[in-house]
Amino acid sequence: MGAEGRFSLVLRWALLTALCFAVPLAPQNAGLAAQVTTRIEGQVRGFDAQPLAEATVIFHHLALNQQQRLPTDSQGRFSGALLPGRYRAAILHQGKVLWVVALEVAEAAEPLRLEIDLEALRRRAEAPPVLDVELQRRLRQHEEDLARRMRVRDHYRQGLEALERGDAEAAIRELESARDLEPSEALYQAQLGEAYASAQRLSEALAAYEAALRLEPDDPALRNNYANVLARAGRTEEALAAFSEAARHAGEPDSGEQAAAVYFNWGATLFRANRYAEAADSFRRATHGEKADAMAFYFLGLSLVRSVAAEPPAGRHAPEAREAFARYLALAPEGKYAAQAADYLKRLRAPSPP
Repeated sequence: MGAEGRFSLVLRWALLTALCFAVPLAPQNAGLAAQVTTRIEGQVRGFDAQPLAEATVIFHHLALNQQQRLPTDSQGRFSGALLPGRYRAAILHQGKVLWVVALEVAEAAEPLRLEIDLEALRRRAEAPPVLDVELQRRLRQHEEDLARRMRVRDHYRQGLEALERGDAEAAIRELESARDLEPSEALYQAQLGEAYASAQRLSEALAAYEAALRLEPDDPALRNNYANVLARAGRTEEALAAFSEAARHAGEPDSGEQAAAVYFNWGATLFRANRYAEAADSFRRATHGEKADAMAFYFLGLSLVRSVAAEPPAGRHAPEAREAFARYLALAPEGKYAAQAADYLKRLRAPSPP
């Protein structure tokens, strides 16, 4: 409120409806509005800051579509009574509208005083907007965050490109920069882990995957890749436990390619550890689903053969092994292990594959 008293206000209106002067609103009632008015007193000062004489303040009641004209005296003063409601007020002088403002009037027992300073309104309208300190800080922060995200994306893209062309050390430099700029993003930690693993820096790869897993503990792909690096580091039992956890998060073997990949890598780790019966169980799970990979069938057959190496070729797993090799040849007739699969089929006295 201004210096004139509790119900006074120096109006700092901008253009048209940009700013409103409001006193506390009472519940509006059409019948009440038709009977109760609020006394209004004020003064208009012109663009020369002097009282504006012989002007008219036209109050247009928006809801009732009614106008009330209040003329100014030699000192620019005007007075009258207004019904409660929302208004558009125009200051008219010598046939020209000098300014238009919006305001709201509520029922009041004491006069409402309005000071309309056209020069102050003009300066306010022409002045550039002034932002408060907090808003300026937030805008600067937004700009800095945007620039940082762009740098992160550039480092990440260049890191992936370096990995694709086989330059692991260059990939590490770029992905480390992305990780440092955005340490809470699991993707950058995981890709850095892949780059470390490509450079045979396995302890650093494990640390990167562990950081990623702290951020995304339920991601089966992260757990699968972490288990792969554990296996490469010779930490077989830890790797098997990690594959078990990855499988738990990936879901049933036939739930998609991600689950099939987890079971295949689990089986491969068991196979390298000469635990062929357990490997066969994992490869068997990897063959479930409509898009089972040919390699899973080959290593399933091979694991079955090796798990019964002491038995005759027509041992108890021979039918399943024959079917696995046949499925491999059906899916990959020119595959890497086509000759070996055909040889096993022959040794198992299987009919030639179609």
